[in-house]
Amino acid sequence: MTATCLFVLAAAAAAAPAVEITVDPRIELLSVVQFLAGYGKTGLITRFDVAAKREVEERFGKFRDDPVVKLFQELWPRGFSYDGPPGAVFHLGGPPGFALAAEPDEALCGRAGGRKRLLQFFQGLRDFARASDFVKWFEGRRRGEAA
Repeated sequence: MTATCLFVLAAAAAAAPAVEITVDPRIELLSVVQFLAGYGKTGLITRFDVAAKREVEERFGKFRDDPVVKLFQELWPRGFSYDGPPGAVFHLGGPPGFALAAEPDEALCGRAGGRKRLLQFFQGLRDFARASDFVKWFEGRRRGEAA
């Protein structure tokens, strides 16, 4: 019986699909903006002093007054929080342009204060990425380079 169980478990493990873990640049860009905006107050960013937070502070801290950071500070207390921001950035294409790739639905636009406000947020993310050289930083991290 033990041999049969081992055979079944081995067969199941061999048939399991491979899991691919990736880091999405849109989520990373959003996370940097959220961090700079003080979103950690929500408990949705770790309170622990981790290397990634120190790296973001060192690399992007000077952009704390960027318009998209200020805009996010206005939006998240009004309902553009939790799943809203990540769901929103998945409507964008990848770097370097982060162009609109899919139209956001009415509910998502409403959480951001309307379609115009959401598109303003998207443009702010693009501007921030360009001004901060975010893509260069992201690609460096992907290659394992230090900040």
